[in-house]
Amino acid sequence: MNSQSFFGDDRVRENRVRRLFSNVEWHAASDLIFNAGAIYEDSDVAGDDVSPRLAVNYHLAWGDTIRASVSEATRMPALIEQEGSQQYWLDNYLIDQVLLGTGGLVTEKITTHELAYLGRINKANLSWGLRLYRDKITDRITEIAIPVVEVLPEREAYSFANTGIVEVTGQELELDYRPIEKLRVLLNYARMQEEVYGFDPSYTLGQREPVIERSVPGYSAQATIMYQFAPEWQATLLGSRVDEMEWLGDGDFIGAQNRIDLNILKEFRFNNTTSRLTFTAQLNDGDFADFRFVNLVSRKYYLTVDTQF
Repeated sequence: MNSQSFFGDDRVRENRVRRLFSNVEWHAASDLIFNAGAIYEDSDVAGDDVSPRLAVNYHLAWGDTIRASVSEATRMPALIEQEGSQQYWLDNYLIDQVLLGTGGLVTEKITTHELAYLGRINKANLSWGLRLYRDKITDRITEIAIPVVEVLPEREAYSFANTGIVEVTGQELELDYRPIEKLRVLLNYARMQEEVYGFDPSYTLGQREPVIERSVPGYSAQATIMYQFAPEWQATLLGSRVDEMEWLGDGDFIGAQNRIDLNILKEFRFNNTTSRLTFTAQLNDGDFADFRFVNLVSRKYYLTVDTQF
């Protein structure tokens, strides 16, 4: 990668990543299964890390399953976070420094604890799942502001540092109901709570703790109805609501939003070729914004064609 705009020079930068994954499954008994695994990563930017994972599944006598797991994952710093330098020059004079990566970043570590119960009522063609989890992010790569005295005495550029701890706890409930063979109904509801702490007070944060705590929605709900009219015809109706949240970085505060999606799929087969034609309609409650209040739409319609030879 090379970019005069974002790195301040024409030097080509590379980040090679090497990964090795291993997994072991042990059937300790007919109703008790252990899974263990790990992934080893080595990158030019952040060095090497090992992310382990351990899970246990216990099958109850009536067919339900209890699952518990703990796992660790990492996010390596991006090149622009590590070495970025965005400057503005006028007649060979540096007049502004917007971004200044100071290096020395290490990977974020995300530790997840999960407890889940997976149930099924065969006579009613109903299955359901309840999931409780906690994600803990340490060594968070956080946007900070640093002084750039050589440009303007009171000017600050943004940079990045490993500081702060973020904990997200959540609860999820899923229902999967099939009243008849051609009809399937899916319901999902989730709640999330976020807490941030442990930021180094010597840093001036680019975004304060209250903003970071609002960077996940408090809840989300979704209902999906799928109907198979014929082997080659299928329709899906999806309704969702997502609570308000504030995106980090350049994102905006987005209020609670409602959305309805309709998909109609027609499949065509000819010799060894399969094609799928899909009509999609997205109907939003007012102007819909994913990340920022730009390119807002209230309705969107499109066709897609997928062909496999």
